[in-house]
Amino acid sequence: MSPTPHEHQAVLALTLNNPFDEHAICNTALYHCAMQIGTCGLGLPYQVEYLRAAMAFVATPRTAADRARLREHLFACRCHDYLEPLHPTLPPALTADDIFDLTLFGLSKTLANAIAGYDPKHPDRRIRWPTPPEYAHITTTGGAAPAALCDALLAWAADGRTGSGAFALLTGIASASPPFGRHLLSTPRVFDLATTHLERVIARIPTRDAAVLWLPRFTMPVTVCAHLLFAAVTERNPAFTEVLLRGYGLLERQHAVARAMQAHLVPGAQGAMGSAAAWFAAVCAYAGTRFAPRAQSTPTEQYDVGEGPLVCAWGAIVALRCLRCAHPNCRTSRADARVRAALCAGCGVARYCGPAHQREAWNATEYSHKAVCHVVKRLRRALHMHEDGAAWAKLIHNTDAGRSPDEFIGLCRRHGVDAALGKDILVATGNVKHTSGW
Repeated sequence: MSPTPHEHQAVLALTLNNPFDEHAICNTALYHCAMQIGTCGLGLPYQVEYLRAAMAFVATPRTAADRARLREHLFACRCHDYLEPLHPTLPPALTADDIFDLTLFGLSKTLANAIAGYDPKHPDRRIRWPTPPEYAHITTTGGAAPAALCDALLAWAADGRTGSGAFALLTGIASASPPFGRHLLSTPRVFDLATTHLERVIARIPTRDAAVLWLPRFTMPVTVCAHLLFAAVTERNPAFTEVLLRGYGLLERQHAVARAMQAHLVPGAQGAMGSAAAWFAAVCAYAGTRFAPRAQSTPTEQYDVGEGPLVCAWGAIVALRCLRCAHPNCRTSRADARVRAALCAGCGVARYCGPAHQREAWNATEYSHKAVCHVVKRLRRALHMHEDGAAWAKLIHNTDAGRSPDEFIGLCRRHGVDAALGKDILVATGNVKHTSGW
């Protein structure tokens, strides 16, 4: 299937304009379309309708109850059979909330790129989006006060589970509209929420050493908040750093994030991660400390280079253990006390909210739990824990967000566990496609 084919644009725009329509597509299909459009660029005539609908979707004011109802509706797939190609099997490491957050990011970033690349003199009228009236409407927030659009986008960002992608569009409009930019800089809540999203990133990283866990759910908030917002704003206006850290009272929180982020950013990173690192370095310098990230992809200080796959495999296992339900489309959160999740008796890692989701995950065509369960049982045998459930539970289940793999790697060394087993775990859990680069 070609990326975002023309025949799907109508249903995509329909979903964004009216998500509750009986013909609207679900969360997974919407995510797939949004990502593919961002990949193939904006220079296609049939994307004009999509862009208009995307702006309506993200900029429509919604209450918290409205957003919750929208999420619940989109998470239940009612798509027709002919839309099956828009439902690729996604790695179980991505939850439904992750997919929804990535969809918001895809919509916001695509709109920001379209606004930034606006050319009113483009020779092809068909791909001139936004049109001059639409561009004026967007950059003046529809003729209303800048606070109107800002508040609508911040409502997404204030969501406890998703919404960091909204900052991409906030900064995109600010760069095109000086009045909106001035309003953005004078709104402390923008930067407070962005800091909150960075704090959530740190809290959600299952281990400090597993580089493979830099999945989109981690990299996207860092890219949007640290790179597109904090770094971009202070680069254009260095004096604003003082306002952010002192005037808005964010120094202590940002410094804590910067120090925690040292374990996860590779020294000399380029692009968005490089700009993020530059912002964290500026925060540390302001606080009188030094930002010294360490490369976790080559953990030579603590581990042998050949143990990298096992270190990453540990992270994949802990990430799976942190899910209340390991079914990729389950909306059950880890903190939902109403759900009594059952532990898989085979691997002793994955949990499921019920038999139906366990059966579906077991029989999935891609990233099936059958494959994960088999390879984790091999690991338990290699560690001589295949019959000692208590020892395995102590190792795997007594984990927290900052647990390091030291104990696990020590056991692997003691029992001579082959690093190839770590690679197999990474492939089975969907964290990597192949291991030819190891």
